[in-house]
Formats: sequence, structure tokens, C-alpha cells
Amino acid sequence: GGLAYEGLNNACSQPNNLLIILNDNDMSIDSNVGGIKDYLVKMTTSSKYNKMRNRVYQSFKSKNLISEEKKNIVLRFNNSIKSLITQQQNMFEGFNIRYFGPVDGHDLPGLIRVLHNIRDMKGPRLLHIKTVKGKGFKPAEKAATIWHAPGLFDKETGERIVRKRIDQPQLYQDVFGHTLVELAEENQKIVGITPAMPTGCSMTYMMQKLPDRAFDVGIAEAHAVTFSAGLAKEG
Repeated sequence: GGLAYEGLNNACSQPNNLLIILNDNDMSIDSNVGGIKDYLVKMTTSSKYNKMRNRVYQSFKSKNLISEEKKNIVLRFNNSIKSLITQQQNMFEGFNIRYFGPVDGHDLPGLIRVLHNIRDMKGPRLLHIKTVKGKGFKPAEKAATIWHAPGLFDKETGERIVRKRIDQPQLYQDVFGHTLVELAEENQKIVGITPAMPTGCSMTYMMQKLPDRAFDVGIAEAHAVTFSAGLAKEG
């Protein structure tokens, strides 16, 4: 959420050698990374490229062709060219954090090579790693939400073991979910807000019945609170 962006903003406010690992395990099936992007990853993370990059800068500086102030202008120009080539804007480099990726998080030899190459670089860096949630276990790959906390299951077949519920009370989250819908139907001012937990808190019932009054703000708990306060203030 927003706190993460505040952290990124703070990370570039003082000199440091921070290495940020962004584990991107989006549940959707993405297209393969293009050849140009693969080439740029290999080039920009190679030690030879970065040594040459620093030597060019030092050479310009020694001849008074570039200053620290102009260096930032050159870096911004470099980032703009990189964005043009890859056909995408890079918010991280907007924070003056050097961005590398995306790389395949399941290609261990390749990942080790990239980490080795960027390990000793100066300044804050961010490595964007693409992974698949539940990788290696087909049922989990196909239904990542269910398999986030599946309970008992057969590890060979992937079949979930459902115990018979005999005289068991309704789950607390289901009571909450159904009650929220009942109250919202009686009171038009009631809305539901969840930080990426519609299934866990059973707010899915409200999303299905009153979709225009149910909001999932993602993993941004702090925003969920201020969003709620803003809605409450407006009545």
C-alpha cells in the first residue's frame, strides 16, 4: 500500500546501498518476457556494463564535462531512453532507485547470477522477480486463492480432505458476511471495505449482492482506514 511507497521515497533521500527484492507473484497468466527485455536485463545487470557506465561518468567528470547536478539529468535521460525501448514507464527509477527486471524467480542459476552482478553496486536498487504462487504443485497453481490456506489435503492427488461438520456452528466470518448484507439492505449508508481479504472475512456475499457498495482496496490496511473515514465524513 501507500506505506510501501513512503518507504521507497525515504530510501532515496539519503546515500545507501539498499537492495529491494520485489516478489511479483501475480495469479494471472502473463505472456512471456520478450527478447529485448531479456537482453536489457542481462546487459544492465552485468558487471562489465556497470564498470563501463561508471568509467564514462568518471571520465566526463575529470574533464569537467559533467557535474553531480548534471549527472542526475543524464540519469533521468538514461531512464527515459530505457522506458522508451521497453515501452513501459518505470516508477521506481522515478524514486532514483535503479530498477532491474523482471527476471524469472524460478530460474535459480539465472537469479543467482543477477544477484551476484548487482550485489556490489552503489545506491538503492530494486530487483523485480516474477514468480508463480504454488509453483510446482499443479492444484495450487490453478487455484492460488483456495490453496493459500487449504487445510488438510492428499499431497499425491491434491484432493482436499473435508471433514464432516456435525452439529457445528456457522463459521464466524460467514456470520459476519451474512449479517453485513442484512444490515446493508436495511441501511443504504452501510458499505463494506476489505484489504485484500474478501474470502477470508466472507465479504464476498456483499460483493455478489451489493457490488456497488463493497470495496477491496488491496493490501493497503492504512488506506482502508482513511478511505472509511472519508466515506463516513461525507455521510
